[in-house]
Amino acid sequence: MLDTNTDLSANLKIEVLSTLAACVNSYPVPTIAEWSSKVWDALKFEIWNGENEDFIQGALEVLRATAASLGRSQDTWSTQTPMTEFAVAAATECKSRFHDSKKLYLVSSGRILHAIASGSSYALHLVAKTVLPAMHVMWQDLKLPSEKKMLLTVYNHILDARLAQPHDDPQRDLLVRSFEGFRDGIVEVYFDAVSNIQQESSSSDLPFGVPAVEGLVLLFQIPSYLSAVEQGMIVQELNTILFSPPQDNDIRNAVLLSLQKISAMEPETFHEITLTNFIEKLPDTLSHSGVELKANLETIAGHLQDLVEIACSRPCQRQLRNGTPINTASSYWHRNFDAMENKLLEKLDVVLQEKGQQEYANMILAAVCGGLQVFDANLNSTRINSSEPSPLNPKIGPYSYIVKALFQKVVQQKRSTSATYIGIKESFDEKFVQMIGRTAMWALRSDLTTPANSMLLNWNTLHPDQPSVIWTLFTPGLKDESLNDPQQNLQKGPADKCLANVLSMYLLAGHRLSEPSTEAPLRIEPAKVASSMIRNAISSESGSSRFSRMCMLWFLQLLVSKYRAASQPYTASNFDATLHQPLKVIAFEVEICATKSDQEIKNTYQTLAYFTAASIASFDHSMEPLVNMMIKALSDPKYGRRVGQSFRILLAKSEIMDKLNFCKIRALRFQKVVSLVVIPLQGAYASPMTSRMEKDNIVIALAGVLAYMEPELVADAFGFSSIMLEGCDSSDDFTKETFIHLLQVLIPLCPKDAESHLDTVIRLMTDRTHNTYDSPSDASVRCRAKALDVLMRLTEHLPVAGLLQRRARLMPELDLALDDCSRDVRVKAQVAKMKWLRLGTV
Repeated sequence: MLDTNTDLSANLKIEVLSTLAACVNSYPVPTIAEWSSKVWDALKFEIWNGENEDFIQGALEVLRATAASLGRSQDTWSTQTPMTEFAVAAATECKSRFHDSKKLYLVSSGRILHAIASGSSYALHLVAKTVLPAMHVMWQDLKLPSEKKMLLTVYNHILDARLAQPHDDPQRDLLVRSFEGFRDGIVEVYFDAVSNIQQESSSSDLPFGVPAVEGLVLLFQIPSYLSAVEQGMIVQELNTILFSPPQDNDIRNAVLLSLQKISAMEPETFHEITLTNFIEKLPDTLSHSGVELKANLETIAGHLQDLVEIACSRPCQRQLRNGTPINTASSYWHRNFDAMENKLLEKLDVVLQEKGQQEYANMILAAVCGGLQVFDANLNSTRINSSEPSPLNPKIGPYSYIVKALFQKVVQQKRSTSATYIGIKESFDEKFVQMIGRTAMWALRSDLTTPANSMLLNWNTLHPDQPSVIWTLFTPGLKDESLNDPQQNLQKGPADKCLANVLSMYLLAGHRLSEPSTEAPLRIEPAKVASSMIRNAISSESGSSRFSRMCMLWFLQLLVSKYRAASQPYTASNFDATLHQPLKVIAFEVEICATKSDQEIKNTYQTLAYFTAASIASFDHSMEPLVNMMIKALSDPKYGRRVGQSFRILLAKSEIMDKLNFCKIRALRFQKVVSLVVIPLQGAYASPMTSRMEKDNIVIALAGVLAYMEPELVADAFGFSSIMLEGCDSSDDFTKETFIHLLQVLIPLCPKDAESHLDTVIRLMTDRTHNTYDSPSDASVRCRAKALDVLMRLTEHLPVAGLLQRRARLMPELDLALDDCSRDVRVKAQVAKMKWLRLGTV
């Protein structure tokens, strides 16, 4: 059936090849020996001349199975065996094809050699013995980069076949000695190729650098094939390529991937060569000149990114030969990552000692933080296929040393006129502190962090006479237990204390929750701290930055959604308990708004919204009274509009209040908001007692929650109502855009309702798209584009007859949109016009 004159269908041919491979695997050796030459003759041109990859793969599998079956009974390497006849004949014919046409046959012959050589160790010996000497000579004669690339691909196929041999092969010692004989020639070819990568033309379409670099990785994977000196020379050359201006992105990517693999296989080369080279590329200081500084920062950013990719993309595959570094708690998977982090932390210390180097320091810190995040994520994927080795010290977290070292760089015990507090050193900016906080959060929420090795719990256990680590921030030597209260009171600042609270918030965010959720081991009272954060966020005298104040609100959300601060009130004296019950505190703050400054009133309503969002997310019992407070505040003539805008916070995704930080985020919160917010607001809007101003605020508030709901839920709970149509004409941009978008997604779900409001919908949308010099639109570019989306959606889901009656009035407006100043609007206007013009045509 495999005769070249036999015309088989594609499926039948694939089945024949699969059946043949199965037969070859099961037939006795004499039968296979009798037919092996005929199999070879029938399949070789399928590979050399074939165009269908499925057929080629099937043929290669048959050849591999043939070599494997012939090698099953091969106890010794004899010169006259069926294997010899099959493998030598095929390899010799492939060798002759090398010279017939390199472009047509070189790579395909390499695939044949790979298939046969992968079958057994003796087949590999025969293939290598037959073709490698000729390939070495051919390499010396080749001039074209494209031909060198193809020949290196053949070399890579042979090396890959060497790696495919099983470790328990009884003939493994024979194979090792045999393949060692070809070592010098193979190594010379790859050294020659890599050393000439820099001289290769950048315009080459087929650079041989990529297969050369890939081959070096294969050489590294063959046990004891390269000497330590050769390994070092290769890694040094790869480093040189990486530090040079990139000639070819493919080569650069191949070098990066190769260094990742080599560093994981041979960690000594990373520690002694690659890491040392990268650290030497990082100066202690940078010039203050604008142009020069920017150029240097871009170069350093590239080096740091490459270093992180090399050290953090793969875990180390073995322990260092010189033993484990001192003070190491993690398993050998972490060796390269730990070495990089320690070197970067040392370099960060040096840079921070110089003035005017904050931007440079931020860049190094970003590499420290990003490296941890990348490495931990890659560990998670590695665990799927590999069993993680045990840590050397299970009581110490693998990332604890990074977090503690960073905290000690920025945190300092200070003294104010009233008390001792923990603040941030003056030389550090907000961005630097934020990156440290995020690093701590990522480290704490890692799967490697357990109750036994948690740096927070361990610190509190080792320092029972100190305040909670949430407040001391790993500052040693503190004995003043009264720090617990002043550290959480930020109403009067100072600003550096508010910035230190950022770190406290990130520690609390990353801490892995255990029952009970009050977290007594952390030695904090959630209700008391939440009450303090409410007051801190409302205060206008703290001197905190916008970000520091945002962290107070996130702190409050964490305490409510993660630690149930509103559900488990602070237990103390009656007076104290009232002061530290979050729901009563926020209710009191809202009640006395009339006595506050303008800024404090705005802060109060914003804090109320964040508190409510956390309560809704976790289904806390406080959510109903909190929502009622927000709805009631919509009637405030001065701040009602701002309160309406704050409804957007209720369902918006939070950077901190997230399941990744072990917060309770209920899946049914959207339906709960429908019953708590949407339905009551619809009723208030319909009431004759509601003023025009209140109705406007209600429309804004509804847009804030409906924007985050699924279209089906909006259709069921809200429908194609008059409120939605009014929202399309709102003076608030977010509200206008939200309701126009909802119109677009609801038209397919509520076509009859859309048809009954068709004139109104068209008028509202054309009012948005009408944008001329004399009569500019009140809508943004995004809003105008969405309005055109609505007009297009009408043509897809509404009866044509009604649309045709209105087409004549719509066309002039679409013509105006074709002259809009925005390209996006013009493009959509053209599409919309074509859809309306095609109405009624088949």
